[in-house]
Amino acid sequence: MRSLGLFALIRLFSIVFLVRLGVDAVHQPRSKRLPKPRNRSPCNHGHCARNLVNLVVASEGLARISRIPVVYDGEQLSTDELVTGVLVGINGAVLLAWFLNIWFESENAMSWMMSNFVRSHDKKRQRARPYTIITAAFSHYNLSHFLSNMGILLHFVPGVVHELGCRRFAYFYISSAYASKFSKEVAFSQGATSRPDPRIAECSLGASGVLSAVVTFHCLSFPRDMFRVGWIAVEAPLAAIAWAAQDFLKLNDDDGVGHAGHLGGALFGALVYAVWKILKTETRATIRELFRSCEKRILFWNMMKKFALGVIDRVTDLF
Repeated sequence: MRSLGLFALIRLFSIVFLVRLGVDAVHQPRSKRLPKPRNRSPCNHGHCARNLVNLVVASEGLARISRIPVVYDGEQLSTDELVTGVLVGINGAVLLAWFLNIWFESENAMSWMMSNFVRSHDKKRQRARPYTIITAAFSHYNLSHFLSNMGILLHFVPGVVHELGCRRFAYFYISSAYASKFSKEVAFSQGATSRPDPRIAECSLGASGVLSAVVTFHCLSFPRDMFRVGWIAVEAPLAAIAWAAQDFLKLNDDDGVGHAGHLGGALFGALVYAVWKILKTETRATIRELFRSCEKRILFWNMMKKFALGVIDRVTDLF
């Protein structure tokens, strides 16, 4: 079964690699002989397509790796344990790479790590390497940052994986990196925050924004859990609100912490929870009740036909 899982993962990356080649071929840069348009749209469709492909690749890859059967101490690990172990392992491998570069003082290797595992706030560098939005979420430069984030990951990830399932969690986890980036650089316009080294002073890295989304989703999914906020033990939803409020109040603080990214992750986690709850309860129950009765089904299709005919009539009137 392990070989089948690895074969499926290799096949997935091969398909996505071909898609990436097609996207790059379609959106290749203009020739120097052609005049550049004066009013270019701020949204680069090629850049958006590459980000979408990167999101799908990372999410499917994480889901595939987490489904490979692993036996430890005579028992097969559960999905929660596998996903948690994979995330800790990837973050640990990147941290080890940073330490090896620092230990051997290799400038070429350090330059490669800074180019591929930190998210630059320079738009040109971001467009050149859009995948760094994802890789930076698995990158930690110092041990204390790594240990604090992995402690949060070990505590909150298993419950969210149990609630969403492996594949949905993979997409949620990777999408949280984009939500954190958007919140930090667009919604709240916070600049560079991670300053462990002068060479990466204008960059960001770490899993804090992604884990903020995971923590918020966990707190809303398990409202009876208790957490400490300062010296007071409160219920999980109140703790999530308090933590988000702390980040909001510290948005303008120059303390080297990405409060905007944390806040964006928390808001994204709350949004995903709301959508998941609606799809899980009201929508499913409505669809089940709708198709359970023949009369309601006929009424539903008649309404859809009327709506489609109305749209067609309006379109024909325009021409």
